Amino acid sequence: MNSGLLTFSIISSLLLPLHGGGLDALDEPLEKLLSRDPIVVEEGVVALSKMDADTVRSRARRMILEEGKNPQLPAIVCDLFGHVGGEEDLDLLRDWLSTDDEELTSAAIRALVAIAARYPDSESIDHLLKWCVTKRGSPRAMAALVRPNTSDEMLPSAIRKLRSKNPVDVVAGADFLRAHGAGPHQKELQRAWKKIPKSSGHSARIAIVQALGTIPVEEWTEGSQELLVDALENRDWRVRRRTVEALVEVWSPISIDLLLETLPEKPGDPDLFDWHHALSDLTGESKPVDARGWRVYDEMNPSPRKIVDPKERPVGGWLRVPAEGVGNARVKDGPTVVFFDLPVLAADAVFLFDLSGSMNGDFGGRTRMEAARIEVHTMLEKWLSLPLIEQPRFNLVLFREPYGDPWNARIDRVFPRLAQLSPKNAQTAAQWFSSQGTCRFAYQESIEAAIEDPECRFIYFLSDGEPWGGRCNDLDRLLKELERVTRFHPVAIHNVVIGGSEIAEEYCEKISQRHSGRLRKIGNASETMSKESRAPQIFMARKLGENIIVNPGAEDDQVEVASGQQAKAGVVRAWESIGTNTPVQVQPWNGFALDKGDHLPVPAGAGANHFLHGTIGDVAMRTTLRQHIDLKRLRSTIRKGATYHFSAWIGGWLKQKDEAQVRIVFIDEEENELGEDTLGPVTAVDRDSKNGMRKRQGEGSVPTGSHKVVIELIFDKEQGGSVSDAAMDLLELVISKESAPLQN
Repeated sequence: MNSGLLTFSIISSLLLPLHGGGLDALDEPLEKLLSRDPIVVEEGVVALSKMDADTVRSRARRMILEEGKNPQLPAIVCDLFGHVGGEEDLDLLRDWLSTDDEELTSAAIRALVAIAARYPDSESIDHLLKWCVTKRGSPRAMAALVRPNTSDEMLPSAIRKLRSKNPVDVVAGADFLRAHGAGPHQKELQRAWKKIPKSSGHSARIAIVQALGTIPVEEWTEGSQELLVDALENRDWRVRRRTVEALVEVWSPISIDLLLETLPEKPGDPDLFDWHHALSDLTGESKPVDARGWRVYDEMNPSPRKIVDPKERPVGGWLRVPAEGVGNARVKDGPTVVFFDLPVLAADAVFLFDLSGSMNGDFGGRTRMEAARIEVHTMLEKWLSLPLIEQPRFNLVLFREPYGDPWNARIDRVFPRLAQLSPKNAQTAAQWFSSQGTCRFAYQESIEAAIEDPECRFIYFLSDGEPWGGRCNDLDRLLKELERVTRFHPVAIHNVVIGGSEIAEEYCEKISQRHSGRLRKIGNASETMSKESRAPQIFMARKLGENIIVNPGAEDDQVEVASGQQAKAGVVRAWESIGTNTPVQVQPWNGFALDKGDHLPVPAGAGANHFLHGTIGDVAMRTTLRQHIDLKRLRSTIRKGATYHFSAWIGGWLKQKDEAQVRIVFIDEEENELGEDTLGPVTAVDRDSKNGMRKRQGEGSVPTGSHKVVIELIFDKEQGGSVSDAAMDLLELVISKESAPLQN
């Protein structure tokens, strides 16, 4: 029998129900487990987990025996057994626990622990859990051995693990005591803490702190309080954050004392928000996020301090997001910028993006992808305008799962690790983001990729819908997985849903609630985005003697157009389209408009592209693009006297009267116009009725008091036509020191 017939025979026998009749309700979800597409696989797992457990388990076991050569299937079935498995499945789990495949072993341990919770008195499960601890050193299995028949027996082993130099062993021992009762074993926890190297072992420290957090204060022994102070001052932010959480769990006046003793002082410090929210919960006090207010409270309320009645623990835990007013000048919360109105602290952050095909959908005159690109660039520019000491590290990360080839997924990053914000790195990030093509996105894998960097404290996830890729798309399953992967990395996860459905918004809101984040819903670009989000991009002029115009030749937009073809219209990066104008095209020089017939030479130094009014559809009579440039860093020179040099190449097509011009306007702090200059238009007569462009330039003095300059590209279409070939390229605006007058 050839391989094709053999495969068909196996699958056919697999799909026959156990009673020998026709196809039944299990056939379709079982068949999905054989797919190479993780989304289809998950659909099968979710559906089967809701069906009769005994029948599903029997059919799944049969599938494993008949499809054993499928390398992904055992891990998938382990996932399923976590929902429906029983004692009868221990033989399969035992085999998988013995493999060298770490992913399969981890999946088998998770399944075993889930089954153990359903069979608390099973000796065979007890035995296999012990084997996982002895042979695999599994902290998960160790904690699961707090069972009627094994709890006391395993206690000495847990204590021994605390004495290990291996952080994994310490986690196992601490987790066992956390479930068993850590009160009598505080000295062992304290000794374990002291042995952990200062430069590593954050997971072991978190496990110890969480074990201490289960002990009432009145049962603390000498040294436990000092350990928690040490944890609050630990060099690793992850340890500090989990310690604040543990002190709220204790809910004691001593918790207030310890938090006040270690209170961060710097405005905008991410730690300050955690301390502030914990103190607010414990004391019932309502204060701005400012250390000074708590210092006053400390002086006015000496120990023993009053504490409010315990609250019910929120679904997402005690850690919370910064206040809604962050970024508002009336709230002294430190320097921030915003990302679609979400406060972005001056703290290490990773930005994740859904780049599925739907992100190319219309969103108020631009695509959702373009809106995201503009927002990223604007945010980076605002960050750069902050004092250097307040500029954080950042990264942009994608989990890229190609359509049609989900097993060939990969992680793409701008930088190998979080990079310091700088003009060069901001430009690199913006160009990288602009070059990304569409792909499916996966929530869990994206989060895992972001937190591979230990310094990632905040995640900002932009999408327009529910996940459509990766291992977990069912919300309940995803929430459990994220809780597991973020236990030792308590990152705050913010979500922006742009133009998404109510289901997508609910999905992302629950994730944010569980991970001390916030959801920002953006349904319509013009109606629901805040004034801050609708505000123009502000770019920063950084040096004298250099071109301060951003994207002066439309080169930041990658356009692939065959010779003689048209480019697509769109919003050109770094340029705002005013009103409801037709978007300007980014046209390659080898494209449709200016390289045919009797034409002028291509300007020296021109790149691949130029700006073109539009040859697609019914082009507006006038289209204006605008760019705002802050002159903050040049104001000292401007006050003493500065000049500008302004130039552009401007043109059109043959004898047509489509024309373009470039205008600059200098503006003061009160938004008053101080002066302007205009280049163009270059008429058909100026071009000798040829296709192409001619250079126009001007110069003058920069008005004293100029705080910014606005550059406007104005394209006008000839009356009666539906297209416009008004074009320009190589824009330049250079500000220099005013030359000293020559001495006689």
